[in-house]
Amino acid sequence: MTFQDIGLQPLGDAVERRGWSAAELAAGMGGQWAENGPGPGWRTMGVCIYPPEMQPGDVVVVRGKGATGVAPSSVPRLPYIPQAVVLERDAPSVPGVGYELRVDDLRAAVLAMGRYARQTTSARIVGVTGSAGKTTMVAMLSHVLGLWGVTGSSRASANLQIGIAWNLASMPRNASSLVVEMAIGGMSRNAALVRPDVAIITNIAPAHLEYHDNVDEIARRKALIFGGMEQGGVAVIFTDMPQYDIFANAARAAGLRIVGYGRHPGADIRLLNYIPTEKLVELSVRGRPLLFRNGAPGEHMALNAAGCIAVLDALGASAEAAGPFFSLFRPMRGRGEVTDVPAGDGLVRVIDEAYNANPASMAAALQLVREISPPVAGGRRVLALGDMLELGPDSAALHARLKPYVEACSADLIMLCGEQMAALRDVLENKAEIVWAPTAPELLTRAGELLRSGDVLLVKSSAGTKLSELVRALRERRISIGA
Repeated sequence: MTFQDIGLQPLGDAVERRGWSAAELAAGMGGQWAENGPGPGWRTMGVCIYPPEMQPGDVVVVRGKGATGVAPSSVPRLPYIPQAVVLERDAPSVPGVGYELRVDDLRAAVLAMGRYARQTTSARIVGVTGSAGKTTMVAMLSHVLGLWGVTGSSRASANLQIGIAWNLASMPRNASSLVVEMAIGGMSRNAALVRPDVAIITNIAPAHLEYHDNVDEIARRKALIFGGMEQGGVAVIFTDMPQYDIFANAARAAGLRIVGYGRHPGADIRLLNYIPTEKLVELSVRGRPLLFRNGAPGEHMALNAAGCIAVLDALGASAEAAGPFFSLFRPMRGRGEVTDVPAGDGLVRVIDEAYNANPASMAAALQLVREISPPVAGGRRVLALGDMLELGPDSAALHARLKPYVEACSADLIMLCGEQMAALRDVLENKAEIVWAPTAPELLTRAGELLRSGDVLLVKSSAGTKLSELVRALRERRISIGA
């Protein structure tokens, strides 16, 4: 099977992004245009419910009695004038916006628009789920699939039902492929909305254990993604996780074909070797060798690339054609981005992993920092680690179990932040300077005296710990660092 066989267009074909007409938007949302609605030539490119992600040509859902949409007071401060606003029937008009679409219920209207977008697309849809790495996998897949035509993908890690619907309603209508991030929360509803042709499971790790009893339960709930797929679809499963059989059995029960990826000898797409100094990835693709350079450092990123190749395999695309383009991929902010920040008379090299954390992603980040050299010879290796949240009653033990990964870094300075990180502090041996603070703001007050020009600094925590403020303060030069 080739991309052309399944309707995907090759790179270079003339592709014009088409938006929703006024009639389509009203039909999709189940609403009615107010008097003097837009004419037949009017188009909108998407639906905005979150101001930071507004795009030119969007209509804006204006919050009413519920929580869905943009606050009315925020509409004048949006970066673009809305094509129209979507309002509840009895809501007051918004000054300065010409067209109004009136609906009974804003949340229901956005969900309906997401379903309408899914029903009317001819794109092949890839659903992405897992305990860690979902957003990076979405970005990497979108990057590679773009070789074969217009690709739409989830924005803002909006992976629950309302965010998925918003994303589906805002993706290019003429896309060849769509890549959709899907969370464990309400997975059956998410799967029914997305109805993926291919689903990829990145991994399972202790995460959100405040809401789920154990990792096997997490796997079973994530496997509900297969319930939204038609027989003959493809489940792309990470072979190296202990819960592989849970997913494989669920996929077989749903009548899906399985493509495995990982280091496991039985993987269809097998990672044979990763050379950190060159970021070289060596794969076996159903027995055929494939060697390429990855633009994102780290073995976990090499495994992500293997997962992308597995999705291409599921779609009948050429792994050999895609290989060279992985070198152009770069990690995103908060998810492995590496930047040099001016500090004193030199630089601090910052590895920004501050968006989220669980034990698996923390271990991967700690392995990554061993690969990144300081900006100057002899520079120090520094860790800034914050609490991993939502780990349930075993949280302290899970933090303490990071000890071997931390000590393998041979760090010169370890800065720990949060009440849970105290458990790690208590088991670390004094081979490095260790500093602990109960909160991120308290750690920030000491960062200037602790950091030095020439350091390579890993910042890793759950978003709720707010250690990302350290990265932001360094970028904005709000922390004075000496030589």
